[in-house]
Amino acid sequence: MIGAGAFSLTVSGSTCYWDETVKLPLDNIPIVPIELDYNKFYFDGYQEYVKQKIDLALRNFNLVEGEDVYALYFKEHLNRPAIVPFSQSIEHSFPNSIIRFFI
Repeated sequence: MIGAGAFSLTVSGSTCYWDETVKLPLDNIPIVPIELDYNKFYFDGYQEYVKQKIDLALRNFNLVEGEDVYALYFKEHLNRPAIVPFSQSIEHSFPNSIIRFFI
């Protein structure tokens, strides 16, 4: 098991965004699990499907998109073809957060 402990990660500054107004570390943030069927990413309506699932999970935790701080947890791993539709569906699911924090 020597190899398991010898893992390193390099992050390029050109691929990251850091908002200096956010004071790190953030403590006691609710983790919201999102259950998705990733096979639906390949059909029309996937963005609305993901938005509905996220909206349901946030309601279950009494959280408001664009107002509360929380982290999302997606159990399944994405395969390469699903990355673009997944990221587009996340963007579609958070219009208030995008307007509030990035514009």
